Amino acid sequence: MSNNRYTRAGAVLVAALMATGLGITAGASTAFAAVCNKKCDATDPAQAGTTRVADVKTTAGPTIQIVFDETNAMGFGTVESSQQGDTVWVDRSFDGGRSWEKLGTTTNPGLGGWRTQMYNVDDWGNTKVGAMRACGQRPGGGVACTQWTRATWNAGNRVDAAATAMMMYYNQSIKLFQTSYDSSFGPTWGGAISTSALIRAAKATNLPSYRYVISRTFDEYKNKTYGSGYSGFNNQYSDDTGWWAMVWIDAYDLTGDSRYLDAAKSGAAHMKTFATSTCGGGITWQKNSPGKVTISNTLYIQVNAALANRVGGSAANAYRAEAENTWNWLRQTALARSDNRYWDTLNVNTCQASTSTPPFTYHNGTVVSGLVELSRYYRNQGNITVADSFLNDAKVKANAITQVGGDFTDSNGFMKDPAEGWDNCTQSGAYFKAAAVRGLDEVDRQISARPYRPYLQANANKAYTSGARNKLDQYSLKWTSWTQGPGEGCQASALALLAAAW
Repeated sequence: MSNNRYTRAGAVLVAALMATGLGITAGASTAFAAVCNKKCDATDPAQAGTTRVADVKTTAGPTIQIVFDETNAMGFGTVESSQQGDTVWVDRSFDGGRSWEKLGTTTNPGLGGWRTQMYNVDDWGNTKVGAMRACGQRPGGGVACTQWTRATWNAGNRVDAAATAMMMYYNQSIKLFQTSYDSSFGPTWGGAISTSALIRAAKATNLPSYRYVISRTFDEYKNKTYGSGYSGFNNQYSDDTGWWAMVWIDAYDLTGDSRYLDAAKSGAAHMKTFATSTCGGGITWQKNSPGKVTISNTLYIQVNAALANRVGGSAANAYRAEAENTWNWLRQTALARSDNRYWDTLNVNTCQASTSTPPFTYHNGTVVSGLVELSRYYRNQGNITVADSFLNDAKVKANAITQVGGDFTDSNGFMKDPAEGWDNCTQSGAYFKAAAVRGLDEVDRQISARPYRPYLQANANKAYTSGARNKLDQYSLKWTSWTQGPGEGCQASALALLAAAW
């Protein structure tokens, strides 16, 4: 798009704004504070570099466009086929469109087209990740807006774009992803999956922009004590503790900072305190409660096996033993199904599985990841026979995920999860597929033929092109079409998928 068409009315617009006072107005939900990045808010579009029309809203009156100056990561609104009195402005949101501020309101003085000044999409100084839309109104008519979208800054490929959309759920006040804090016991598991997905995406594409989340979240909570008496990232639920331990293993892998490895060790030690002999072994789900669930134990395998490959000496063997012993227990329990999937809950009174809750994708995903780590451990020790045995076990569990027409893959070859039948994008089930695609990626990288990569890429391509993605690169609950969303859980799973397929 040529910039000249936005220059022609520049002097007229500035004069009109000064005369009418219709420059920057208060927002719908938050007070406006001017942002200066490369340029400051309210810059004339005549100073734009490369521009792109990101979305268009056609009405019976004016046609409304949101236009981005990609050179400077700024946006402005235009009205085309416009008449005197038509009003245009931009809304800017720093939380993915849940709240916004209204900027640059201006009224067409009688030209055929009109536009606002330019405003920064992001607030780099305050690490706020933004979205924009343009809105317009004809006198006597209703308000119409484009979709929320953004510049391609930090969104130049599908993984980075999804990571940027993920960051719109990061709460700068609590230094956690939006839905992941409970005052009684601290950071919860959804935020852990979101953080791991972000870390693994940063590693996949080498995007540095959001790595600050790692230290910011860690430093905020590492020594904090909660109402339940627990502190840091260890709480009364063994699975929450396990998810956060995996975050710090991922953070250690990305940064090499040993304090993250120490946090993962602390998580593993805390999880070990949940061990009981009921039904032959394993760990309980909640402190001081006898119940046992699959996910706590598959995470215990994953965390300990991962640590075994990241520490030395006798500690490595101890972590290996915890992982292997728990695997040997799990595979012999009633939780293990003949189709290589897992029931969710063990009735500790009868030691039989409860069949009222179906298997979920994250059961298989976490156990695949743990088995891959055990295989790596034995391969590094030179015991190829045992390493291959664990890798074969991992492939069997991975195949149960990718089986077409099975519980976890539909008849067209696209991943699904039973929880999609009742949960939405802010509930537990939305996060489940993140662990499944991670497990598939990890086992795939251990096999020279890369047998699971086509599956991951097909799912990523489907999610990206099927309509399950909006203009802001937010994703739906299902990857085959837009069903529910957006929300943090759906975004975390989609980001994990895109990073795994990269």
